Amino acid sequence: MDKELYQMTIHEARRLLDKKEICSKDLVSSVFERIESIDSRINAYITIAKDTALKQAEAADEKMAFHSKYR
Repeated sequence: MDKELYQMTIHEARRLLDKKEICSKDLVSSVFERIESIDSRINAYITIAKDTALKQAEAADEKMAFHSKYR
């Protein structure tokens, strides 16, 4: 991949998710890594719900895996 995951458009990310080249958790983790690397300089976030977002990403991955088994 030429781009970091956090730089992708939603269409690019969805294409990779559909091809199972990435998972939702990878995408969410990439965004949080970016936030952690720059937020001390820009202070753009008041609250970061990292645990909740990662749990939701894992649930989305499980749901996609379940549905792909039965297509």
